[in-house]
Amino acid sequence: STLIHNFVFGWAMEWVFFLVELTTIAVYYSTWGKIDPKLHLKVGWVYAGASAFTLIIINGILTFMLTPGDTWLAVAGTGHEASKFWYAFFNPTYWPSLFLRTCVCCALAGIWALITASRIDGDKQPELKTSLVKWSVKWLVPSFVATPFILIWYLWMVPASQRALLSLGIDTIGSGTFSVITRIALLIIITSATIVGVAYF
Repeated sequence: STLIHNFVFGWAMEWVFFLVELTTIAVYYSTWGKIDPKLHLKVGWVYAGASAFTLIIINGILTFMLTPGDTWLAVAGTGHEASKFWYAFFNPTYWPSLFLRTCVCCALAGIWALITASRIDGDKQPELKTSLVKWSVKWLVPSFVATPFILIWYLWMVPASQRALLSLGIDTIGSGTFSVITRIALLIIITSATIVGVAYF
């Protein structure tokens, strides 16, 4: 109820961009090879822009659930919560979460481009394959370098009670008492290391 009432305009904006996403991806897919490549690329950029705005908006709502912020909490239950919309939206974990999610998205884009490049015959099209691999690296490497630092920033902004769950899971790892957040953290570390190895080779 709080999320609906406090973020009603946020949800509305998110749905507008989401509808733009659905429309443009349908157009992008259905017009593949049927329209001018430059126009097709523009459709792709509209889709990318709508996706970015969806992330920007939904990130504010998601991070609010973890860290609503002192300003919003001060009016919680008074009926004036909506007046603190921007304080709730730009809450303590908004920026680190946004940068962290953006880095993950850029890394996934780089990985997908590498997978695409791996399917090109290097003997027949060596220049194309090399250029695609180099292009992929521009997305993948900066994201991987930045992610650990942004993750530390994010964890620093997370409430101590939530960080304690992560510490508890790590402290009791020997007895197998994994908290969900610890399992996710370990999975991220393992998959990240694997991806780095694959990307390097």
